[in-house]
Amino acid sequence: MKRWHRLDIILNIFTYLIASLGFLSTMTLVGIPYRLAFIICIFLAVAGDVRPRLPKFRLVLQILAVIYVIVGLARFSSQEIVLPGMETLLALLGLKCLDKNYARDYLQIYALALLLVAGSSLLSLELSFFFYLGVLIFLLGPAIVLMTYERVKPRLIVSREELTAILKQALLMPLLVMPLTLLLFFLLPRTSYPVFSFLNRPAQTSSGFSDQVQLGNITQIQLDDSLVFRAVMEKQSDDALYWRGMVFDEFDGVSWRDSGAALEVRQVPRLRGKSVSYAVYLEPVEYQTLFALEKPLYISYRQLRRFDDQTFKARDPLNRKITYQAVSVLTDREAGVGEDMRRYLKLPPGLDKIRDLAGRLVGGKGPGDTAAALREYLRKPPFRYSLKKLPQSASPLDDFIFHSRTGNCEYFASTMAVMLRSRGIPARLIGGYRGGYYHEMGGYYAIQQRDAHVWVEAYLPEHGWTRYDPTPTVPVESDRTIWKQFFFRLRMTLDILDYYWNRHVISYDLQQQYALLMSLSRQVTGLSSVKIPWKNLGRHFLPLLSVIATVIIIFNMGLWWRQRLPRDRRLLQRFLRVLEKKGWPRPVYMGLEEFSHSIGDKNISMAAREFVRIYQSNFYRDRKPGREDREQLRRILKDLTSGSPLS
Repeated sequence: MKRWHRLDIILNIFTYLIASLGFLSTMTLVGIPYRLAFIICIFLAVAGDVRPRLPKFRLVLQILAVIYVIVGLARFSSQEIVLPGMETLLALLGLKCLDKNYARDYLQIYALALLLVAGSSLLSLELSFFFYLGVLIFLLGPAIVLMTYERVKPRLIVSREELTAILKQALLMPLLVMPLTLLLFFLLPRTSYPVFSFLNRPAQTSSGFSDQVQLGNITQIQLDDSLVFRAVMEKQSDDALYWRGMVFDEFDGVSWRDSGAALEVRQVPRLRGKSVSYAVYLEPVEYQTLFALEKPLYISYRQLRRFDDQTFKARDPLNRKITYQAVSVLTDREAGVGEDMRRYLKLPPGLDKIRDLAGRLVGGKGPGDTAAALREYLRKPPFRYSLKKLPQSASPLDDFIFHSRTGNCEYFASTMAVMLRSRGIPARLIGGYRGGYYHEMGGYYAIQQRDAHVWVEAYLPEHGWTRYDPTPTVPVESDRTIWKQFFFRLRMTLDILDYYWNRHVISYDLQQQYALLMSLSRQVTGLSSVKIPWKNLGRHFLPLLSVIATVIIIFNMGLWWRQRLPRDRRLLQRFLRVLEKKGWPRPVYMGLEEFSHSIGDKNISMAAREFVRIYQSNFYRDRKPGREDREQLRRILKDLTSGSPLS
């Protein structure tokens, strides 16, 4: 039995899917009242389609639309342009779904959904934008075709085969558009200064570090799995993975601060050691720090400030995703020539017990031995690393050293720096990140907020500023359950999609276009100068030809399989061919039953009439012949072919 479908119902399904895409693309960006308003409108619209008797308040909807537009316009400001407009469009989209009677109403819904998806890229250009845009393009083609049918002949009813044919043809449009769109994306000139960049709202930034580290507060960062940056480079030894960010040189007994005494310089001094070049893809951050592997020698960024303490800052706010190139020297020391060391020796009052302990631990050792002894003292029991029940009082370091002996990196680093200063050795804290997850497939390190870390630099006369990390080594996933570890690894596996989106879409600029064209040009030029080894060509060509032939055969077999007739139709064709060979072709104007009675041979006519009776008993009931019927039809065909009388 054939199944019939109303095109207006299918059109409404596509329309609601398109409207839902517009909603989903902005759901996390707009306010809760607008989300609820849209959901209520969609619910009422679907209910009105299911039960057409529900009243439609057209005048009320028009008044509400005008109110939403006025409210949205009143919320516009020079600081916030896009978001009020998006919320207004979302409200109008929901209202328009309630009032769709004509073709122009459907077109307005599609236009509003497309504007919402496009506008979401101004608020947050994530990989999900590509997904929403791609699905929307594929849905728009069938929706517009169905809308055209509905406009010409409302409530048109078609069979499943006809509906399938319509949708297949409609999907050809986006299939043709997508390759052309991708080609234009790569070829059209791009600039680092988009025309509509003034519309972009600053992205949501991660907190990261500030110019102050208060004992105990960094714990919240170390429990955060959000991404900070990716560094594209070859895998390095774990000992080298210290990502330098800020220097803290002023301590008041509870917190460390950046005193701002570092001098801005044109270039940092040269360093000795193995150098490594890499690219950093930085997520939006609250402060202007540019992170780099220790020790950073060079960072390529147009708005850059370099300081003599080997830190780098941007002049502009980092409230968007940025990319920069960096060169670092993998060493744990630097010269520090010409610096004023007095600020690295200052200590607040009230640390006498720590001073006495430092004196008992190191005695009369030299600076290098003193630093090494203090580091080993803190890295061994009874001291223990933990993120829970951290000492928080008026004298947190005393509580940490003499009572709890439990803390995170800031307690260990602060204790060592204070002890070094108490022994006359300049010391400072370095804030940044430690380690990172290396993505083997993508070839990059993924650095998360939970990788936040602070360590110590001590100034030794014979070596200069030297890195010491007194924090005990802790397994990276020690605080994760089995399920958390599984989901973390799954998330890191899928992170490569977001990485390629940032690298090849968001960061794609004129420079990359030029490099791509030069690469293609070199390959084409290289091909023209290549001498073809004709003698060995067959050895390489024949396997390739075999593969191509196999693909063609499989493709044609697939076409044949999809286009082959049902078994009952194949039996009918075989029946007609057998009769034609026996001298009784069927005229095109004659039905099967009339044809079977017109055959002059009595035995053949009886067999033909029996075949037609069984075949038509199934055909007119719109069902396929069962197993017994098919066996009987085959037996009749066999008797006709062999010339045996009908039994």
